[in-house]
Amino acid sequence: MNNQNLVEYFLLKNAKLERSLSTLQKSGIDIGYSPPNLTPIIDIDLFPYKIWAQSEKMAEYYKIYFSMENSIRQMIKTVLLEKYGFDWLKKIPPKIHEKALSFKKEEEEAGMEVSQEILEYMDFGDLITILESNKREFDNIGNMTQAKHLLSSFIKSRNMIAHCRLLTEDEQTRFFTLVKTWLRMTS
Repeated sequence: MNNQNLVEYFLLKNAKLERSLSTLQKSGIDIGYSPPNLTPIIDIDLFPYKIWAQSEKMAEYYKIYFSMENSIRQMIKTVLLEKYGFDWLKKIPPKIHEKALSFKKEEEEAGMEVSQEILEYMDFGDLITILESNKREFDNIGNMTQAKHLLSSFIKSRNMIAHCRLLTEDEQTRFFTLVKTWLRMTS
Protein backbone atom coordinates (compact mmCIF):
# COMPACT_ATOMS: atom_id res chain seq x y z
CA MET A 1 0.00 0.00 0.00
CA ASN A 2 1.30 3.44 -0.83
CA ASN A 3 1.08 6.39 1.57
CA GLN A 4 -2.08 7.82 -0.02
CA ASN A 5 -3.87 4.47 0.40
CA LEU A 6 -2.68 4.20 4.01
CA VAL A 7 -4.05 7.67 4.78
CA GLU A 8 -7.38 6.89 3.10
CA TYR A 9 -7.61 3.58 5.00
CA PHE A 10 -6.85 5.37 8.28
CA LEU A 11 -9.51 8.01 7.62
CA LEU A 12 -12.07 5.36 6.69
CA LYS A 13 -11.36 3.35 9.87
CA ASN A 14 -11.52 6.54 11.94
CA ALA A 15 -14.88 7.53 10.41
CA LYS A 16 -16.24 4.05 11.17
CA LEU A 17 -15.04 4.30 14.77
CA GLU A 18 -16.57 7.79 15.14
CA ARG A 19 -19.89 6.45 13.86
CA SER A 20 -19.79 3.47 16.25
CA LEU A 21 -18.98 5.63 19.28
CA SER A 22 -21.70 8.11 18.36
CA THR A 23 -24.27 5.30 17.97
CA LEU A 24 -23.27 3.84 21.33
CA GLN A 25 -23.59 7.23 23.03
CA LYS A 26 -27.00 7.89 21.40
CA SER A 27 -28.26 4.53 22.66
CA GLY A 28 -27.98 5.87 26.21
CA ILE A 29 -24.65 4.39 27.21
CA ASP A 30 -22.52 7.23 28.52
CA ILE A 31 -18.95 6.56 27.45
CA GLY A 32 -17.85 10.17 27.78
CA TYR A 33 -17.63 10.56 24.03
CA SER A 34 -18.54 13.79 22.30
CA PRO A 35 -18.44 13.58 18.54
CA PRO A 36 -16.47 16.21 16.71
CA ASN A 37 -18.36 18.82 14.79
CA LEU A 38 -17.82 17.51 11.28
CA THR A 39 -19.76 20.29 9.60
CA PRO A 40 -18.34 23.54 10.95
CA ILE A 41 -20.43 26.65 10.51
CA ILE A 42 -17.31 28.57 9.57
CA ASP A 43 -14.96 27.49 6.82
CA ILE A 44 -11.85 26.78 8.88
CA ASP A 45 -9.74 26.86 5.72
CA LEU A 46 -10.11 30.64 5.80
CA PHE A 47 -7.85 30.75 8.88
CA PRO A 48 -4.11 30.36 8.48
CA TYR A 49 -3.29 26.67 8.89
CA LYS A 50 -0.64 27.27 11.57
CA ILE A 51 -3.08 29.21 13.77
CA TRP A 52 -5.78 26.56 13.39
CA ALA A 53 -3.29 23.80 14.26
CA GLN A 54 -2.23 25.72 17.38
CA SER A 55 -5.88 26.12 18.41
CA GLU A 56 -6.37 22.36 18.15
CA LYS A 57 -3.42 21.84 20.49
CA MET A 58 -4.61 24.47 22.98
CA ALA A 59 -8.20 23.18 23.03
CA GLU A 60 -7.22 20.39 25.44
CA TYR A 61 -5.76 22.90 27.90
CA TYR A 62 -8.88 25.04 27.63
CA LYS A 63 -11.07 22.05 28.54
CA ILE A 64 -9.04 21.42 31.68
CA TYR A 65 -9.01 25.08 32.70
CA PHE A 66 -12.76 25.38 31.98
CA SER A 67 -13.44 22.27 34.08
CA MET A 68 -11.24 23.41 36.95
CA GLU A 69 -12.64 26.93 37.16
CA ASN A 70 -16.24 25.73 36.97
CA SER A 71 -15.68 22.91 39.45
CA ILE A 72 -14.40 25.54 41.92
CA ARG A 73 -17.58 27.55 41.33
CA GLN A 74 -19.65 24.41 41.91
CA MET A 75 -17.72 23.59 45.10
CA ILE A 76 -18.24 27.12 46.44
CA LYS A 77 -21.99 27.03 45.82
CA THR A 78 -22.41 23.48 47.14
CA VAL A 79 -20.51 24.12 50.38
CA LEU A 80 -22.06 27.52 51.10
CA LEU A 81 -25.58 26.40 50.16
CA GLU A 82 -25.25 23.35 52.39
CA LYS A 83 -24.05 25.43 55.36
CA TYR A 84 -26.19 28.57 54.92
CA GLY A 85 -29.15 27.57 52.79
CA PHE A 86 -30.62 30.30 50.62
CA ASP A 87 -28.55 32.88 52.53
CA TRP A 88 -25.36 31.48 51.01
CA LEU A 89 -24.89 34.57 48.81
CA LYS A 90 -24.39 36.65 51.95
CA LYS A 91 -21.05 34.84 52.35
CA ILE A 92 -19.79 36.37 49.09
CA PRO A 93 -17.84 39.59 49.76
CA PRO A 94 -20.14 42.51 48.80
CA LYS A 95 -17.69 44.06 46.30
CA ILE A 96 -17.42 40.78 44.40
CA HIS A 97 -21.19 40.27 44.44
CA GLU A 98 -21.81 43.82 43.18
CA LYS A 99 -19.22 43.44 40.41
CA ALA A 100 -20.85 40.16 39.30
CA LEU A 101 -24.30 41.77 39.25
CA SER A 102 -22.85 44.58 37.13
CA PHE A 103 -21.40 42.11 34.60
CA LYS A 104 -24.71 40.29 34.47
CA LYS A 105 -26.59 43.56 33.89
CA GLU A 106 -24.19 44.45 31.03
CA GLU A 107 -25.02 41.16 29.33
CA GLU A 108 -28.75 41.71 29.79
CA GLU A 109 -28.50 45.22 28.33
CA ALA A 110 -26.55 43.85 25.37
CA GLY A 111 -29.44 41.47 24.66
CA MET A 112 -27.45 38.38 25.58
CA GLU A 113 -28.91 35.33 27.23
CA VAL A 114 -27.84 35.62 30.85
CA SER A 115 -27.04 32.91 33.35
CA GLN A 116 -28.93 32.64 36.61
CA GLU A 117 -25.73 31.42 38.29
CA ILE A 118 -24.17 34.56 39.76
CA LEU A 119 -20.87 32.73 40.33
CA GLU A 120 -20.44 32.56 36.54
CA TYR A 121 -19.94 36.33 36.57
CA MET A 122 -17.07 36.14 39.03
CA ASP A 123 -13.53 35.86 37.76
CA PHE A 124 -10.92 33.41 38.98
CA GLY A 125 -9.39 35.90 41.41
CA ASP A 126 -12.85 36.48 42.91
CA LEU A 127 -13.20 32.74 43.49
CA ILE A 128 -9.91 32.71 45.40
CA THR A 129 -11.11 35.62 47.54
CA ILE A 130 -14.40 33.83 48.29
CA LEU A 131 -12.54 30.69 49.37
CA GLU A 132 -10.14 32.68 51.53
CA SER A 133 -12.87 34.79 53.15
CA ASN A 134 -14.76 31.59 54.05
CA LYS A 135 -11.78 29.40 55.01
CA ARG A 136 -13.62 27.72 57.90
CA GLU A 137 -16.35 26.55 55.54
CA PHE A 138 -13.76 25.10 53.14
CA ASP A 139 -11.82 23.12 55.72
CA ASN A 140 -11.77 20.18 53.27
CA ILE A 141 -9.11 22.06 51.31
CA GLY A 142 -6.63 21.98 54.17
CA ASN A 143 -4.04 24.72 54.26
CA MET A 144 -5.76 27.77 52.76
CA THR A 145 -2.47 29.65 52.44
CA GLN A 146 -1.12 26.87 50.22
CA ALA A 147 -4.40 26.69 48.30
CA LYS A 148 -4.36 30.46 47.67
CA HIS A 149 -0.75 30.30 46.48
CA LEU A 150 -1.52 27.37 44.17
CA LEU A 151 -4.60 29.04 42.67
CA SER A 152 -2.77 32.34 42.29
CA SER A 153 -0.06 30.48 40.36
CA PHE A 154 -2.75 28.82 38.26
CA ILE A 155 -4.05 32.26 37.20
CA LYS A 156 -0.88 32.84 35.18
CA SER A 157 -1.42 29.68 33.10
CA ARG A 158 -5.15 30.30 32.94
CA ASN A 159 -4.58 33.78 31.53
CA MET A 160 -2.25 32.45 28.84
CA ILE A 161 -4.94 29.99 27.75
CA ALA A 162 -7.83 32.46 28.01
CA HIS A 163 -5.91 35.08 26.03
CA CYS A 164 -5.01 32.64 23.26
CA ARG A 165 -1.30 32.30 23.94
CA LEU A 166 0.57 29.07 23.46
CA LEU A 167 1.88 27.32 26.55
CA THR A 168 5.56 26.47 26.39
CA GLU A 169 6.59 22.94 27.29
CA ASP A 170 7.62 24.10 30.78
CA GLU A 171 4.35 25.97 31.19
CA GLN A 172 2.40 22.86 30.15
CA THR A 173 4.18 20.84 32.85
CA ARG A 174 3.52 23.57 35.41
CA PHE A 175 -0.15 23.75 34.39
CA PHE A 176 -0.67 19.99 34.83
CA THR A 177 1.20 19.98 38.14
CA LEU A 178 -0.97 22.79 39.51
CA VAL A 179 -4.21 21.10 38.39
CA LYS A 180 -3.18 17.71 39.81
CA THR A 181 -2.12 19.31 43.10
CA TRP A 182 -5.44 21.16 43.38
CA LEU A 183 -7.40 17.99 42.68
CA ARG A 184 -5.44 16.13 45.35
CA MET A 185 -6.03 18.98 47.84
CA THR A 186 -9.79 18.95 47.30
CA SER A 187 -10.53 15.26 47.03
